Amino acid sequence: MSGSVGQRPSKQDSSAADGYRKGFTMQEIASLLSVLSEDGTQSQTFEQLATSLHHYFNNKTEYFKIGMALVLMLQNPDLLPHPTQRLAAIFLMYEMYSPDPVAANPFASIFVHLLVFECFSLS
Repeated sequence: MSGSVGQRPSKQDSSAADGYRKGFTMQEIASLLSVLSEDGTQSQTFEQLATSLHHYFNNKTEYFKIGMALVLMLQNPDLLPHPTQRLAAIFLMYEMYSPDPVAANPFASIFVHLLVFECFSLS
């Protein structure tokens, strides 16, 4: 019996439902950094950035993992040093879930936090 207590999951079980797998490959990291490059975020429209993201990551089951990586990048200013990179990261967190209601976006609380923080820092 696969997945029972005390047993190690088989390789088939560990490939998780819906094709989800943990972590990023080096190619995926390079792709995400390419989408968020300083030159790209300064010269491309939001639509072009979204198209680029969907070119590299076209599996919706990967969106949460990508969003979490974007959150980590936003928390570390050295990873996204230019304001256009940070704005692009926020936009992509929204855009990945744009067909869904905003309340269904798992990163909605991040948007609220950023808006509240920005409002208080402006006053």
